[in-house]
Amino acid sequence: MQALLRELPLHQGLARLFAQLGGDGFWRAQVDLLRQLVPLDNALVSLMRSGQAPRLLADFDFAGAVDMADYGAGMYLLDPFHQAACAGIADGLYSLDGLAPDQFRQSEYYLSYFRQVVGSDELQFLLNHRGAVLSLSLGRQTAFDAAELGTLLCVRDWVLAAMRRHAELSAPEGL
Repeated sequence: MQALLRELPLHQGLARLFAQLGGDGFWRAQVDLLRQLVPLDNALVSLMRSGQAPRLLADFDFAGAVDMADYGAGMYLLDPFHQAACAGIADGLYSLDGLAPDQFRQSEYYLSYFRQVVGSDELQFLLNHRGAVLSLSLGRQTAFDAAELGTLLCVRDWVLAAMRRHAELSAPEGL
């Protein structure tokens, strides 16, 4: 009984998430639920297409406002997640370390932009949908550890399924 009571907020969060499928509150419910599982400093939802700047769908910065103008103006071309999405990545949960080139954390992009906007580490749920890649980015000032990555890997399938169903129920511009 104690275990069920400890997990009650998670089950309530899932209920809120399901209730928001196709609705305006879906991304907030998704991010709030993931924050119950692992600490996050920010989250971002975008739609990426090859040859185009990513389209920002939702932005949740828990520490303060972040200006994404530089990203949309061209910094996205240096983003390992954007590069992987445009190269045809499979649906899944991906880590910065798994996609970034060697020495990425010493790059000018990382030092002058990424670290200030995202933090020191990032994970992304990536989902192919209608010729684009839907991205749910999770950022932190500290690195995600193996246990946190494992937790998110355990929920990956339902996170991606919820993202897919939400995208199917939403108008293309309202993903």
